[in-house]
Amino acid sequence: MKIITGLIILINLYYNCSTFAQYKSRESGYSYAGVGYSLVIFTNPDVTNIYPVFDIRNGRFISEFNVFYGFQINKTIAIEINPAIVYASTSEAKGYYYNTPEKNRYWYIPQSASLFELPINARIKYFPFGNSKNFTEGLYLGLSAGPVYIKEQYDNYIYTDSSTLSLFKISTDNNDLWNWNVSFSIGISSMQKFGYGFEISYRMIPLSVNRKTPLISSNASNFNSFNLSLKALFGF
Repeated sequence: MKIITGLIILINLYYNCSTFAQYKSRESGYSYAGVGYSLVIFTNPDVTNIYPVFDIRNGRFISEFNVFYGFQINKTIAIEINPAIVYASTSEAKGYYYNTPEKNRYWYIPQSASLFELPINARIKYFPFGNSKNFTEGLYLGLSAGPVYIKEQYDNYIYTDSSTLSLFKISTDNNDLWNWNVSFSIGISSMQKFGYGFEISYRMIPLSVNRKTPLISSNASNFNSFNLSLKALFGF
């Protein structure tokens, strides 16, 4: 419900701003490019246990920066190449139990946890009202998919028990892997050659729970997330 309410607010904001701009109908057969910034909200509680949306101590959100190049085939269909970088670094991670390969169970508290994601996606956008002559022309639905590289690292303070917190040792652990991802999106973009857009998307990144390392990328079933995006674009 909050996501739907937010989208309605963004659409109203777009409509109010566009009334002061020169309206230009969507054209066919042209290329465009742009950049975007997203707020990333992981939906898996195991992942948010390590990477909360907001790091209070450092005043940082989990962010995504992306670039895109696209081609508007006609008034209702566009295709894009859309690589992105997701980066999270936090000191707000919470502790968790982990069973070592030697079958020992310890309490881990991550320090300076960091996560890097590099999704490289191809996307198709469908404009259901592409032939209209008002602001709804810019509404679209999107589907993207492609490979994603994930790298994770943090220092673990390891204790024999969560209640006594008797320090056992400190270790630096890291993990990197390739996987695939799929993203579904809904958004709106302006029709000018130099414009802007708002988008809400849901990205799915399934993971294999191999438990080879005490990092969340080895122990969580997915890195799924909602992304709230602001985009700037230009056509040529």
